[in-house]
Amino acid sequence: MIRKACTPSHELQCLRVLHRRMNFSPGQRQYYVSLEKGFEGEQTLNQSLLQLEHDTIIMNDLLIEHHHSFYQIDTLVLTYDQAYLFEVKHYEGEYYLHKNRLYLMNGKEMKDPLLQLQRSEAFLRQTFQTLPLTLPIQALVAYTHPFFILYHASSELPVLLPNQLQRFIQKWNQEPSYPLTDQHHHAAEQLLTLHWDMSPYTRLPDYDYPSLTKGMSCPFCSGWMKERKNTLTCSSCGHKETRRSGIQRSIEEFRLLFPQDKLTTSIIYDWCGLRCSRKNVSRVLLSHYQRVGKGKGSYYVSPPHR
Repeated sequence: MIRKACTPSHELQCLRVLHRRMNFSPGQRQYYVSLEKGFEGEQTLNQSLLQLEHDTIIMNDLLIEHHHSFYQIDTLVLTYDQAYLFEVKHYEGEYYLHKNRLYLMNGKEMKDPLLQLQRSEAFLRQTFQTLPLTLPIQALVAYTHPFFILYHASSELPVLLPNQLQRFIQKWNQEPSYPLTDQHHHAAEQLLTLHWDMSPYTRLPDYDYPSLTKGMSCPFCSGWMKERKNTLTCSSCGHKETRRSGIQRSIEEFRLLFPQDKLTTSIIYDWCGLRCSRKNVSRVLLSHYQRVGKGKGSYYVSPPHR
């Protein structure tokens, strides 16, 4: 059972919008690409975990504060008698280990995922004690990219290579399985209440509304949508969608980047770079949001939850 799905973080969602609408520095682009690769790796691992036949609780992307320090869990799986902690790396290319340190073939030392894993495992064990949950933890670094090669890796290291993942799941399914108890589900709920949606370490480039490119970007590539009657067509990949769908998606992008700004017909019309009547924007806003006020001073807010 997936209790917390693998979804892009708020930071990654913002960077996806920003990289289409502004020029990133080499460092900013490298950081954005690393987040995309990390998310792709977590999705790859989750696809394998869906093959599990045991009664499990799967939680992804947990950010937990413990004793004034934050630690992140890529993927956590709770079973009846054990917890599996995965540190996911979607590295591509050839690497080697020397004294348990990870290096590129050109000799450049990489950030040690085993140290990250040890830190997360220690903090998670302490968190379990407060729940309380007494499950032993098996902590593993999961390399998920099919073109990742690691030389000089000892079989004793807590490492899963891409060609070992399928066999690992098969062996897991062959082990005895028991149903989870209320204690497991209660512990999972407590972990979710400890999770922070917004990371204090978010690294977004400086941006403001005037400096960002206006228009409706394609949801599948880096191209821009061209408007023709009620249809939008991507100038790069040819993807088509209705104008209404494109406006709604662009509204969500605007709200993501400028959550404190008022949502008005004028600002969304400008943000989308439209040539059609402003009434098209008003109709979309009215169908999804609640209007406050009348005339030029009106704006839109999310409707109250029912």
